Amino acid sequence: MAAAIALAEAVPPESFARFLEDLHRLPAHSARGLASRTLLRRWVAVDPEAALAWCAARDGDLVAGVAGEWARRDPDRSDAILGLLPAERLLEGTVAVFEALVSHDREAAMALLARPELAAAAPAIGPSLRALAGADPAWLLERAEALPDPSRRSVRAAVAQSMAEADPAQAME
Repeated sequence: MAAAIALAEAVPPESFARFLEDLHRLPAHSARGLASRTLLRRWVAVDPEAALAWCAARDGDLVAGVAGEWARRDPDRSDAILGLLPAERLLEGTVAVFEALVSHDREAAMALLARPELAAAAPAIGPSLRALAGADPAWLLERAEALPDPSRRSVRAAVAQSMAEADPAQAME
């Protein structure tokens, strides 16, 4: 595994796309996946738009990971990232961007849920919403009132579930 990471870290930026193409010709193996993820993280640091475009054109399953990594590195570009996602990967990409934003800017994360075109992602981000609810349920419920359905329902469900897990007796009251 260490050799796969070292190999991916040695690739110069101008060779990222070619190296990823070569990696994907190898049989599936955890070392291949680790090298791919390492190389994609490096590519996102250098040229995130090119990394996202490459994934969208060749391996759509990697789009969400690249979108999330880009949002973690540059949360202010979240809207641009979402605008570059291919339609068939919008749900996964939105979830990845939301999860990245939760740790950096929870207001911006909640703003994603307020966008009607992204409301379909609300049920898929349950784990992140439960983590937010566990940290500050009152804050989350307050923000939920400004959200459209189904986002508002997803937030309320996450708060209820978080409260039930933390204190089942109190949740029944």
